Amino acid sequence: MLLQADRDRGSGTGESLAQHPVRAGDHVLADRGYSTARGLRHVAEAGGKLIVRVNTGSLPYDRTVRIHHPPSLASTLTEDDVIDGGDVVPGWRLPVREIFDS
Repeated sequence: MLLQADRDRGSGTGESLAQHPVRAGDHVLADRGYSTARGLRHVAEAGGKLIVRVNTGSLPYDRTVRIHHPPSLASTLTEDDVIDGGDVVPGWRLPVREIFDS
């Protein structure tokens, strides 16, 4: 799936994945500007897989990461946990600690 966000969406719409059609099985790669709760929920409810680039400086001070799993499950990982790519990026693993220590 290729999202093209160069079209004028009107005043006040901002960057949002909710402005794009998503089908079950689509893999969506988005910049951190698109990582709003509304947009993430839109992709998850449609059955899409989502990877979002984040700015670690904007993450919580408690050194936790929240992972959203479709359709509505979420888990909070601490710096002692490891994120894995699941079926989106099989075999990929990242210790949460490395996100904050980088």
